[in-house]
Amino acid sequence: MYFRLKTKLFLIIFSIGCPSPSIANGDEAPLDFDIRALLPKNLMNGNPDQLVTVQTGEGSCRKKRRKRKKRRKRKKGFFDTLSINTRYTLSPGLILYNSDGNDLTADQSIAAELTISSRLKNKKFSGDLELQIDTEADDNSRNHIYPLNFWVGYNRSAWSVRAGSQIITWGAMDTFAPADRVNSRDLTHSLLDTRKIGEMGISLYYYPESASLHVMLMPFFTEPLIPGENSRNSVVPFGFRLLNSKSVVGGQLSDNKDQLQYLVSYSKSFAFGDLQMHVLKHVDRSQPVFVPDLLNQTVNPIYFPVTQVGHNTQIPFSYFILRMEAVTRIFETLSNPQVFGIENPEDHQIVAVGIDYAMSGFDGANANLIVEAQKLLGPRGQKKLLLSPFQNDLALIYRYAFNDLSNQSITGGGIFDMTNGEQALTLNYETRVFGDSKAEFSLLQFQGDAASFPEGQQEIAAKIEFYF
Repeated sequence: MYFRLKTKLFLIIFSIGCPSPSIANGDEAPLDFDIRALLPKNLMNGNPDQLVTVQTGEGSCRKKRRKRKKRRKRKKGFFDTLSINTRYTLSPGLILYNSDGNDLTADQSIAAELTISSRLKNKKFSGDLELQIDTEADDNSRNHIYPLNFWVGYNRSAWSVRAGSQIITWGAMDTFAPADRVNSRDLTHSLLDTRKIGEMGISLYYYPESASLHVMLMPFFTEPLIPGENSRNSVVPFGFRLLNSKSVVGGQLSDNKDQLQYLVSYSKSFAFGDLQMHVLKHVDRSQPVFVPDLLNQTVNPIYFPVTQVGHNTQIPFSYFILRMEAVTRIFETLSNPQVFGIENPEDHQIVAVGIDYAMSGFDGANANLIVEAQKLLGPRGQKKLLLSPFQNDLALIYRYAFNDLSNQSITGGGIFDMTNGEQALTLNYETRVFGDSKAEFSLLQFQGDAASFPEGQQEIAAKIEFYF
């Protein structure tokens, strides 16, 4: 009972003695309270005349409030929110060729490829740093280092900007890609396995609803990697050597290939499919003209400026996807080509159409049958060979992916020239080994009159890709 009374007394004194904020701030005068009537006599030592007062206001009974120091949150810097993801891909391999009777070229060779890829990501900044390193024991033209995607960017919700070497991909055709001409390529590999080289430039991306706009300025010319005299895919005649390249500027040959180049691309998604339109003005990298110098026994590649306008469309249906591409290419030519003994490339159009038919296999496996055709319109006869190795061609590809833990897949098919009867047949097998590593075996066979492909060449390759 005594404990309950004492507790009640404490609560009364506390509630009276701790003023409201307005009283504590001096808005009202302090008050005195006689609480003798509230206290039991035994708590006043038997003296009822003893005055017990409690002063409110700024007295000693004021509730003390702890002053909490507000911790200021340190603003995170650039490196605090930066994430870096680096991956290494090492691909040693063995390549076997049939004998071609040339002592300069090897019938077997050991090659290795290393790809170093780092992804940078920040709240507003991003980057992609990817390098390709290739080497081959018996082909000096394959010993090189070049950038793939090697850029840094600044991102906002509706737009972004990138600066550096960039890989630009237009269209979705599996074999023929007439619109995909922005990047130079590494031609030292197989003719059916050309690889893109990063293009140096500044890109601006704008993202309206269900669309994207891409503008890129390219101040420098990136030359493709051309196979040398020790390569099985060499364009240099026996006894000749590859010399410095030139480009056409103002109708004349020039050693300066760095010109202002640009591209504008607009993509839009509709209910029926996707549409992309583009304009590209640059020095053509895809098909240089090789001019032999009989006196000095050299070969000079010559590059012509070109303006390309085109589009590509994808329309999905229930069981297949229809793809269409069409481009028009207009060249800047030499004013006196007969002096150099060459022919100017002619303006032309290229049209390609393809169907990707998806099928289901056994036990959840997936299969795709791809049929594509490409037609070059405009020039006639041998002039077509200066513009594209595929002038009137049909491609058939069948890919079967097993639904197993090894991720096995088999791809077979070929490219058939409907005019000259040339054929390029290929067979590829892939499987996962050693955890996440991948083994790949391929067979390539060329047949025909050697107008576009090396006649009778066979290539067997095996390689393993290790991921770190």
